[in-house]
Amino acid sequence: MGLAQGIPGGRNRGFWNERKARWYRDGQRLSNFAPTVMNVLRPSLGGCESALDIGAGVGSLSIPLARELRHVTALEPSAAMMALLRDEVAREGINNISFEESAWGKAGLSPADLIVSANVPAIYDESFLREVTGLARQRVALIVSAGPEQDKFYYREIYPLLFGEEFPPRSDYLEIYTLLHRMQIYADVSIVRYDFDQPFSSLDEAVAFWKEYIPLEDDRHDALLADYLSKKLEPTANGLLARFNKRSAVITWNSR
Repeated sequence: MGLAQGIPGGRNRGFWNERKARWYRDGQRLSNFAPTVMNVLRPSLGGCESALDIGAGVGSLSIPLARELRHVTALEPSAAMMALLRDEVAREGINNISFEESAWGKAGLSPADLIVSANVPAIYDESFLREVTGLARQRVALIVSAGPEQDKFYYREIYPLLFGEEFPPRSDYLEIYTLLHRMQIYADVSIVRYDFDQPFSSLDEAVAFWKEYIPLEDDRHDALLADYLSKKLEPTANGLLARFNKRSAVITWNSR
């Protein structure tokens, strides 16, 4: 599940370096994303034995799906993410996940009963929607942001502070839902809320996080960022915590 919607560069093969991937994994371990989404997906699992997770990341959905299904294929183009995914699977002692380190459209994939993909909006065009509908034996599920006004990384406050300009609105699920409707696919939609907090060991690490994600290549804004984050982040026993609340749409439809 990507965190790069609306950020220059988006989510592509080079986006997830090792540091970003570890940050994402650390946030995922604190998040209730997986159980929240699985509560919506579970009614679709009846009769399913296999799943394909497109853009699997560190296994946010691949791992819980593997606990309920016979087999899961995790498709992930980033080597950094794939390494952490393999580590997470080994840590959990799961042996029914196969790994495909490849981008969508680059791998020869077999049909699966359920196809799921979370937060990879750059690939969710009409061609993708038709292909996954044909590849799924029973059901397709996409999880995408709900509400263009959402402000996961405090960008609506940070961009005016650093650059003197507003952060542009992000796309959301309604564009995908409308496209499906034009394709005569009448999907179900469930809106879910969950936490996706981000831990940091220090203020310096938090500053590095925002510099990486905005991105900033020099230290001109470090003092402004540090001052803002020192007031925004919550102290914990282990360092600091950025509290983020997310709202997403779980879009599901039958493939047959």
